[in-house]
Amino acid sequence: MDDKRFYLLEEGLRRRVGDGKQIDTWEDKWVAGSSDGRIRTPKPNNCEQEMVSDVIRDCRWDEELIRNIFIEEDIDRILSIPFSTTGVKDRWM
Repeated sequence: MDDKRFYLLEEGLRRRVGDGKQIDTWEDKWVAGSSDGRIRTPKPNNCEQEMVSDVIRDCRWDEELIRNIFIEEDIDRILSIPFSTTGVKDRWM
């Protein structure tokens, strides 16, 4: 595949949340409703939540943690994302 076609394909892809272990919270495209699929919140200093799985607790979003880290625009988008409760891996879509 030539570079131009690969670039176009890559631009259209984003991650669908499964267990969140393969999605980088701050770098990957995983948030629907965002123009580029990424969160808008700047990464806080000393933030330990590197992967999406770090804001999932007991098979659901850790809403309190999410509200403490992200800006309102991202909070609403994150909390509206369904994810697998069966531990399926993240995938491209």
